[in-house]
Amino acid sequence: MNDQKIDNIFIYWIYFVSIIIIFAYVLESYELISGIFRDDISYISTLILFIFLFYLARGGIHLYKLRDAFRKLNHPNTKIQNNIFFDITNNFLQSAGKGITKQDELKSKFYEIVDDGFFISDLLLKLGIVGTVIDSY
Repeated sequence: MNDQKIDNIFIYWIYFVSIIIIFAYVLESYELISGIFRDDISYISTLILFIFLFYLARGGIHLYKLRDAFRKLNHPNTKIQNNIFFDITNNFLQSAGKGITKQDELKSKFYEIVDDGFFISDLLLKLGIVGTVIDSY
């Protein structure tokens, strides 16, 4: 994988966050976002926003570390510290050098790190539904 494709991993996340910020700015210019928070008697919207922002930042950190891990594979003289993706990839390459190739195991280890994204998206949806029910009373 060349450096251009490696950089695209993180750049796509930056584009996504930029679109979210622009969309939030446009919505707030019509006072839609502040109206939602002002009318929310259960404060679930605030909880949803904080959980969303936390996992959005966490996803960006994971993508940045994944980008660094790929860069380290292409440029061995690069220094990387505290990068779980590189550790997993390095262990995989060492076992592959011994004749053991377990690509499914590598995929599952990567998946374990980001697996909670599906749970969090479902949780946010359910919190939104609960907030709708609470606010309707």
